[in-house]
Amino acid sequence: MKKVLLFAIVLMVSIAFVSTGFAQEKPKAAPEKAAPAPEKAAPAPEKPAAAPEKPKPKPIAGFVGTVVKTEPGLLTVKGAKDTVTMDVAMAKLKGYKYISDVKVGDKVAVEYKKGNPVVTKIASGKPAKIPPPKPASK
Repeated sequence: MKKVLLFAIVLMVSIAFVSTGFAQEKPKAAPEKAAPAPEKAAPAPEKPAAAPEKPKPKPIAGFVGTVVKTEPGLLTVKGAKDTVTMDVAMAKLKGYKYISDVKVGDKVAVEYKKGNPVVTKIASGKPAKIPPPKPASK
């Protein structure tokens, strides 16, 4: 008997809420303009176009710094305030295909998402210059 009573109450409440939706008036469509406004005889002088503003760069999420050292499964990044070594064995990479592509001197951003680090490439480091070998003098 209790289930039948509960069913009847739920049915009445749902009908009460649904019927209010049907009782609302539909918004009227905006009337269309009958005639266009007459054109001006002399247009106002145009202002010189201002230089378009450059959009501000978005702030980069995570720890941003320069790669100092790379080891198998570890990445040492030096930021503005401190140096951090992170486990990147299960890292997701953005801008790199493999973790071995990360080189010393690259600027990266590292943030943790769902327990795994995400390494994002910001800029490439300068390649190390190898001095040319000196000719042996006899």
